[in-house]
Amino acid sequence: MELWDTLGRMQQLLYSGQAYSGSNTSVQIDGSALTSGIYFVRLVPQNGEMQVQKVILQK
Repeated sequence: MELWDTLGRMQQLLYSGQAYSGSNTSVQIDGSALTSGIYFVRLVPQNGEMQVQKVILQK
């Protein structure tokens, strides 16, 4: 799971490893070094479609 900015630069690796379907896995974004704005969380599963979710960081 990765955090990307609107210019297409990866800002943070949020999670690396296996997460299982049906389990609750939470991640926290450390926004202290980020500016307010729109970011995208990208999940790249080993077998399946990539998923992207827009998030807004407000400070």
